[in-house]
Amino acid sequence: MTDNENTNDNFDNIPNQPIFWGMSENTYCMLMNLIQVLPGWGYVLTILMWVMNKDGSPQIDKFGKNATNWIISIVIYWITAGVINFFVFIVLAIISAIAEAPLFIFTYLFSALFFTVLGAIAIVFPIIAAVKANKGVYWKYPLSIQFFK
Repeated sequence: MTDNENTNDNFDNIPNQPIFWGMSENTYCMLMNLIQVLPGWGYVLTILMWVMNKDGSPQIDKFGKNATNWIISIVIYWITAGVINFFVFIVLAIISAIAEAPLFIFTYLFSALFFTVLGAIAIVFPIIAAVKANKGVYWKYPLSIQFFK
């Protein structure tokens, strides 16, 4: 056995790859990752693409689980950030009222920083995964909670 036959992380050398929606598996997996950056329907379309073709290809199943894990994780991070931001705002509003100082401005700075970082990784990570998927390389999203294995 050669190294390429041994690894599950490189799907580039699979002969006679089937066609999914008129695309090769690598292109399909790339699109499945890249479409996440679309506002609104991007997450839903990624999950639909995985669910519709997961039984047809082990590569699509593996990449789709990875993308879905990331989607669920980033949604949890967004919700957590919103809850934390809400409580920080309440605490600083109370302190501001007692101290008669506009401390709640720090809430806006905290929010801007936190949500900017989350927004950046929500765009950059899927792009990295898409580029790697187009080459047939599996890339596990950092910070992703593994719901599907």
